[in-house]
Amino acid sequence: MTTLVKAAEPADARAALRRYAAAFCGSEIMAEHLVAACEPAESGWNSRIAKFRRLHQVLLSPDVPSTGDASALGRLPRLERAVLLLTALEGFTYTDIAAILDLDHASVRSLLQAARERLNPADRGPVRV
Repeated sequence: MTTLVKAAEPADARAALRRYAAAFCGSEIMAEHLVAACEPAESGWNSRIAKFRRLHQVLLSPDVPSTGDASALGRLPRLERAVLLLTALEGFTYTDIAAILDLDHASVRSLLQAARERLNPADRGPVRV
């Protein structure tokens, strides 16, 4: 079963980034490295959207291998998986997701619909991340 249940809101942004990256790439170890790689030297990231946008520049780069996760979620194309996780796991709005992924609102809606259609009904039960 692969439906997402939003975890409790973490105390810090780094924990949210790690949670999301682990769900996206299927590996907590890789997630930690990816989050560390996307952090700027200065401490002043100005918004949650900016943090996730920078993480996506790392996650969606060709240098990062596609997930080895064989679950239904892991088999989704990267952008569909990103939109689904940003919506279901992190609670972002379509407008926020469009800003994070540098897409228009209609593309976000289309990617989310495609991701939902690819998931089998049996894959839509709750899963903890």
